[in-house]
Amino acid sequence: MRAAILGCGGIAHTHAQAMRQLADQVELVALCSRSDANARAFNEQYAGGRAAVFSAHHALLAQVDLDVLVVCLPPFAHSDEIELAAARGVHLLVEKPIALTSDEAWRMVSSKSRLR
Repeated sequence: MRAAILGCGGIAHTHAQAMRQLADQVELVALCSRSDANARAFNEQYAGGRAAVFSAHHALLAQVDLDVLVVCLPPFAHSDEIELAAARGVHLLVEKPIALTSDEAWRMVSSKSRLR
């Protein structure tokens, strides 16, 4: 599986370590963070510098062919990344609550069928 991580903060390390243990099944191909320095350091630590690094999830999702996107953002920082990934057929693992309200969560979950 080709995987990307959105948000290179604390919990992202746990997901990257798990991916490294599954290296024969999962390849970390892209990273996205508001901090370019964090993403580049994360890339060196977990992908040997081979992953593409982005500062905007729109660019990541437009340019990289993914099987799974691991979203490691707090719920207040979610924008449209879940809907965009779902529209592209990318599987999602969303860290933390998916949203701050149930209405917002249902909108995200139902977005795949609406965006096709």
